[in-house]
Amino acid sequence: MKKLLSLILTLCYVGTLLCSCVKEPPVDVKEPPKDEWVSPREAINERFIYRDSRRYDVVERKSTILCPDPLCEHGEGCVMSITGEIRLITEKYIYMIGGNGFLSNKSYYRYDILENKTEKLFTADGQCSYPFWVGDDVYFCASEYEYEDTGELIGEVWHMYRVENEEGAPVKITAEPLPDTMHCYCYNEAQGKMVWYYSTASATIFLETDFDLTSFRKIERPKIERGGYYYAMGYNQLSENKGTLRFTYERTNAQTGETEVFCNDADTLRVVEDAEGNFKGVIWSNGSSVAQYKNFDADTEPQVWDFGDDYVVANVSSEGGNPMQTTEWILAYLGEWEKDENGDFALDDYGRRIIAKRHKMALNCYTGEYFFFEE
Repeated sequence: MKKLLSLILTLCYVGTLLCSCVKEPPVDVKEPPKDEWVSPREAINERFIYRDSRRYDVVERKSTILCPDPLCEHGEGCVMSITGEIRLITEKYIYMIGGNGFLSNKSYYRYDILENKTEKLFTADGQCSYPFWVGDDVYFCASEYEYEDTGELIGEVWHMYRVENEEGAPVKITAEPLPDTMHCYCYNEAQGKMVWYYSTASATIFLETDFDLTSFRKIERPKIERGGYYYAMGYNQLSENKGTLRFTYERTNAQTGETEVFCNDADTLRVVEDAEGNFKGVIWSNGSSVAQYKNFDADTEPQVWDFGDDYVVANVSSEGGNPMQTTEWILAYLGEWEKDENGDFALDDYGRRIIAKRHKMALNCYTGEYFFFEE
């Protein structure tokens, strides 16, 4: 009997060992979304820069127009001639606002990056505003005109539209008109909240809402912390040359409150991000032939490009303030001043220099390299 009991215990022990060797199937545990506020942003490509309805290749060092027709001569009949400027870049599409005549911001066009196709996505009764990529969806404002019985235009109302997962037609999601065209400031997917803003003559108004825009709550401007800092772009004195505001850029340590100023007299300015959305530095020009880049985390002097008295760095940023850049390379415009027969700078009726040629070039923020694109 004792032998039989011993045999049974031995078999149970061996069975336990065998069972313990069988691996359990892996448990599919999804990491919960981070409970943080982030700014809407665009997809960043390591090789291509998209701007002016063109694609700039920093490897081949040439640009091509985003036209799906290989036989097109890219004149007035080209589909890209009415799509206007690029307004948003996602992983799938490039969104552009265009139209004919006076209302050149009436329609949205969407270019499929992989398929090389362009389609008209939406046409407003009035105007289209900037689109924003929030999570997997695209949001934008569009207006409707109000008329008297006589046909006279008496007003304009704005509504918010959403393209879910970037597929299908845009759907109006606001039941009541918005106070004005609104821009997305930040969002928090974990909390299901978004912050929008619009400007009046005296102030900028911030509104918090859910992702379906069913209710609004007026709030103070939120602070978004990035790697222990708060970054802020501001404005300085009026430019004597152009009569426009100058840009400033600074960051404040979230713990100590200490503020670092990176530039305070920029004519054009662009924040450089990496593919994960981390701020890497800021590049700017001050209306002269000099462009500069400052690395946020390097205690060194700014990278400087100086193109001499015959040139001016016309722009290091893109229309509308959207990134539209690669991680490492920045698209810039270099203007070449016109000269008269004596070799002096030609001036217009207001005594300002005249740009004779515009060159498009790429600046490498990390190595200092630059080159001109071939058209």
